[in-house]
Amino acid sequence: MLVKDKEHTFLVDVRSQPEYELIGHPEGAYNIPIKFWSNKVGEKGYEMVPNPNFGQDLLARFNPKTDTLIFMCRSGSRSCDACEQAAKAGFDVGKVHNIMGGFEGDKMKYKHSAFHGQRTGGGWRNEGLPWSYHMDKNLMYQPDLAK
Repeated sequence: MLVKDKEHTFLVDVRSQPEYELIGHPEGAYNIPIKFWSNKVGEKGYEMVPNPNFGQDLLARFNPKTDTLIFMCRSGSRSCDACEQAAKAGFDVGKVHNIMGGFEGDKMKYKHSAFHGQRTGGGWRNEGLPWSYHMDKNLMYQPDLAK
């Protein structure tokens, strides 16, 4: 899809800004977080809070009449939410898609494996697709665009 219609198909990485920058991201992926890290400590670490402007952020960058959006997160859950939010913002449900497995893939569940608990199953990076740590200002999250 990204190759067939480069002018109107976009990969959107909905992970937080630190994930996008420090873990890496697909080459050419826009970063528009659906959730932000907070300073509140929860059971598993820092809690995440919803981006209340996610729909507006999408509309500031993309055209719901012409553009197709492909969403990605770490493993596929937040990107499902992003599809729903995009539809609520006015994007046709046939033009929003989720990449299952996300950027990092699923955790190894076999407890006797040396890789138990690590994200080794599928995912953009594990499949050898092009990714980078390079931060392109045109692709980075810029909340001021929506204002």
